[in-house]
Amino acid sequence: GGAGMLCKRSSPKIINCIFDNNGMKLEWQKDGSYIELYTSKGGGLQCKGSDSIIDSCVFIGNDAEYGGGLYSWDVSDISIIDCTFLGNDAIYEAGGIYTSSQMSIFNTEIDGNTANTAGGMYLDTINGTFVMADCQFTNNFAANTGGLFIWHCNNNASNMLILRNCIFDSNGSNFDGGAMFLETSDPIIVECEF
Repeated sequence: GGAGMLCKRSSPKIINCIFDNNGMKLEWQKDGSYIELYTSKGGGLQCKGSDSIIDSCVFIGNDAEYGGGLYSWDVSDISIIDCTFLGNDAIYEAGGIYTSSQMSIFNTEIDGNTANTAGGMYLDTINGTFVMADCQFTNNFAANTGGLFIWHCNNNASNMLILRNCIFDSNGSNFDGGAMFLETSDPIIVECEF
C-alpha cells in the first residue's frame, strides 16, 4: 500500500506536496495484453501507526482498492489542513479518504472522488477524536454513499466525533446517502449545509 508514500510508525510533516496519479499499474502479459493492478490501501498516501501533519497538499487522480487518495489506520493521528482531494478512485471503499484513526481535517476540499462505497470519505470505527471543520464535499459519487460514510463511530467518554460548518453539495449515490450515511453512529453535526 501507499503507492505515492507509505508512512509506517513515522511522524512526517508533509507540506505543499502533490500526490498525482499513483496506485494503479499495468502488468503486461506474454500475449501483449495487460492486467490492471491496484494498490491495496492508499493510492496517494498510507499512514499506518503514524502521527502526520498534511498541510496544503493536493491528492489528484490516485487509485487503490481502499482509500484512493489517503488511507489512515492502526492508531494513527492525522491532521489535514488546507488540502484538496480531487478525482481519486477506490474499487471498494473511500475514493478520497479512508480512516479508522484519530484525525482532524480543516478547510479541505473533497471533490469528484468515486468508489463503490463512500466516494468522498469513509470513517470506520474511530477510537479517539475526529474533528472536521470548514470542509466541502462536492461531486463525489458511489454506488452506496456519495459524500461521507460514518460507520460505528460514537461519542462517549473516550471518543468524540464533530463535524462543523461543512458543505455537502452535488454528491450522488445509487442507493443510500447521496451526501452522508450514518450507521450505528452519533456524531455532533453543527452548522453544516446539505
